[in-house]
Amino acid sequence: MVRIVADSTCDISKETRCKLGVTTVPLKVNFEEGIYRDGLDLSIEEFYAKLSRASKLPTTSQVNPSEFEEVFREIIGNGDDVVCICIARELSGTLASAIAAAKAVDTSRIFCVDTRCATFGAYLIINEAVKMRDSGMSAREIAEDTQKLADRVRLFAMVDTLKYLKMGGRVSGTAAAIGGILGIHPIIQVKGSISVLGKARGRKAAFSKLLEHFLAEPADLSHGIAFGHSHSPESLKELMSLFEPHIRGAEALTGDLGAVIGAHVGPGALGVAYIAK
Repeated sequence: MVRIVADSTCDISKETRCKLGVTTVPLKVNFEEGIYRDGLDLSIEEFYAKLSRASKLPTTSQVNPSEFEEVFREIIGNGDDVVCICIARELSGTLASAIAAAKAVDTSRIFCVDTRCATFGAYLIINEAVKMRDSGMSAREIAEDTQKLADRVRLFAMVDTLKYLKMGGRVSGTAAAIGGILGIHPIIQVKGSISVLGKARGRKAAFSKLLEHFLAEPADLSHGIAFGHSHSPESLKELMSLFEPHIRGAEALTGDLGAVIGAHVGPGALGVAYIAK
């Protein structure tokens, strides 16, 4: 049997992980008063409440190799193989930790995949890996095919401000200045690294920009489409409503950005991810 392992930045809810049969290994978010495991020690509501009160932005830390190794050894010991699906290597050292752990355990039975993105984009890839597993594909085949899909993932998002990404070192100060004008929403793309594509004045204009990017590089909707938000469920409904005429019949996944990704983008972010044709 093949087991799917992912890091917690895929932002898949506990209920859905259980349904899909996916094991997650948590990154950590570090507030001044303590360290919390992503998705385990804080609910999403508790995290954003703490973030709003924090005098200093929290930092985040990757999964270390020993944590992956413990999970891998247990799975291999039960006679199963592993496909480990991780946040983009440009965004975190977590994938490098998974690869190091695989080398320490058994690289003939553990295969690591770089999603080239994170959060709801990774969820899209993981969902496809689950389908492949359920169809009877081997771990090696799943890893090879999901990596090909990951290279075609497109993730576009709007954020309320680039302040958090700048402070976390994910974008430059020059790029962050784009979002410094009142009412301006930066539009970003995650494709390995994070790039700023432009800006929009007001939320509706930002949603229209996301749809423009989606239509400019059409999706292969046989793989579904994923939408995500950071503590903005009502705005997510509005975004999905805008996309609805263009995605009829496609499987639509939704994700709430957890503590690690939320610490970098802040509240109010919304986006779409899909696999391009």
